[in-house]
Amino acid sequence: MASPDELLSMQKEAKEIYVADCIYDYATAIVEATRDSREVRIGASPRALLALVSAAKALALLSGRSFVTPDDIKELAVPVLAHRLSMHASGSLNRDGGIQTQHAHASSVLQSILETVPCPTEDFSNK
Repeated sequence: MASPDELLSMQKEAKEIYVADCIYDYATAIVEATRDSREVRIGASPRALLALVSAAKALALLSGRSFVTPDDIKELAVPVLAHRLSMHASGSLNRDGGIQTQHAHASSVLQSILETVPCPTEDFSNK
């Protein structure tokens, strides 16, 4: 268990984690795609983008890296963004023929977005 001082120190360290422009662009494209989806009534906001990048910085720090990778963004996109989406109430069906919950529907849409938004291949480390 970390002490309050240790947590504050880790927060400061996480803010210093490097995020390459291509990673910012990738995260932005994911967030923008939520606004363009016909299944989403209200997409992720600019604050959601900031939360995604901030969480990715923390994950990079906990993984022992000084920079964010596309995999950090991918891993966190659903948990950070799904609850921030307002879905159309059309009642999407799941694979078993039942109606999906709002969160499950949002998660499914985000998974599709992650499969379609091109992942950066440039060097994203801070050399």
